[in-house]
Amino acid sequence: MDNNDVPIGAIQKILGHENRTTTEIYLHSIGNAERDTIEIYEQAIQKSLIKSLIAKKEEPRQMPGAMHN
Repeated sequence: MDNNDVPIGAIQKILGHENRTTTEIYLHSIGNAERDTIEIYEQAIQKSLIKSLIAKKEEPRQMPGAMHN
């Protein structure tokens, strides 16, 4: 989020930090391994969302006014 210009106040709120300094410490202490892990996680979430949207489009649609059995 920090790399994508999300305001630090929003990041603080999402992480549940009462103190902005705590958020800043976490943001500055994240190393490359953690950044890579977060990127992999975000890609997996995106793929899952795309699959879900595709599955919804493929579901048969019922005609309006059709009787349910």
